[in-house]
Amino acid sequence: MILKTVGAILVLASATAIGSILAFQVKEQERWLADMKLSLILLSGELEYHQIPFPEAMRLTGTKHKGRMRDFFRKAGEELEKREGESLSVVWRRQAERCLKQSPLKKEQKEEFSEIGIYFAGADSNVRKKALEFYFSRLEEEIVRMRSTEKEKAYLYRMLGMLGGVFLLILAC
Repeated sequence: MILKTVGAILVLASATAIGSILAFQVKEQERWLADMKLSLILLSGELEYHQIPFPEAMRLTGTKHKGRMRDFFRKAGEELEKREGESLSVVWRRQAERCLKQSPLKKEQKEEFSEIGIYFAGADSNVRKKALEFYFSRLEEEIVRMRSTEKEKAYLYRMLGMLGGVFLLILAC
């Protein structure tokens, strides 16, 4: 009897924990998107106002920014400074895929960030500025949408985890 009770408690606790992990991932997605937006704003400022070369602007953004995208900008900037014959868009995509591989972002969100590097490669400042403004507006819409549904999703994931645990208990008994 004690073994069944302990097993039931463990099943319920683990199912609830899975729901909590999923709820945490929703919040993490929103944080990643906000961090991406902030880092791109910093990069845009370095390029537009300080008018420094792109590799140095990337490296400086990675140095100044303390968020999740810090490693991406620092490594991409260092790789671009080496100039091994690869274009900016190739380096951007490779570093974005490496950096975002473990992130909780959706595949589409990762792809959009990977593709924004195309607009930096060989684009004049007007094209780059318009592309960034468009991407900023898309990011902002996504962040607002996620914030509006975050509490409901978190509650839903936790409840589904708990109810899934109860369902497993009913099946086991």
